[in-house]
Amino acid sequence: MHHSIPAQSDSVALFMVCQSLMLNLKDAKHVASPGCFATGIAMGLLPLAKAGLLKSVNVRTVAMTGSSGSGVKPQAGTHHAIRVNNLKPYKALHHQHRAEIVQTLTKAGGDQIALDFVPVSAPLVRGILAVSQLDLPLDHDQNSIQALYENYYADHFLTQVRPAGSAAEVVAVSGTARVEISIDTRVDEDTGKRTLCVTSAIDNLIKGGAGQAIQSFNLMTGKAAHFGLDNPGLWP
Repeated sequence: MHHSIPAQSDSVALFMVCQSLMLNLKDAKHVASPGCFATGIAMGLLPLAKAGLLKSVNVRTVAMTGSSGSGVKPQAGTHHAIRVNNLKPYKALHHQHRAEIVQTLTKAGGDQIALDFVPVSAPLVRGILAVSQLDLPLDHDQNSIQALYENYYADHFLTQVRPAGSAAEVVAVSGTARVEISIDTRVDEDTGKRTLCVTSAIDNLIKGGAGQAIQSFNLMTGKAAHFGLDNPGLWP
């Protein structure tokens, strides 16, 4: 990815979610991070991509975000005082982060990913909760998908895969660089249709913004990704 002003950049920026590749970044000069929606949604799907389970699939994602993701300038429809009692979709199926999500998942091993993404303006200040549904891969069930996620994120200090039967929550990660992910599956009794649901929760300002940049900087300078970021959430 080239900088739009070449005079200010003499190299290509490595574009990545910090948890996607965990490359040796010590020699990197520039690292670019995806946006907040892209980070939250990709974090929930990366283990599937790495396992080769995101090929020729349709992923349907609804993701809710807080008002701080709209920037510092109040505008009609995004100002917190206006949206605090409302819940509404926007840019349905056409949000600009969609391309980043597909790019990140394709780099991780996915292929031919059709992503239907519906963003939702939520009545909270900060946080993103992304709910992604897709066909449950053949030869997999709740236990095997749960194990896949737990193994993938085992060495990621700030990412927790919730125990089966519990749900990822925004309040648990708000104000931190932490991530929560939960897994649910269902086989329809009448049709046999198999569905996998992955829920991921992040703080849009920290994990979805400055905190992820700090994680990349930590890796570039030889530190652990979570250095200086291992503060607990506000819940319970």
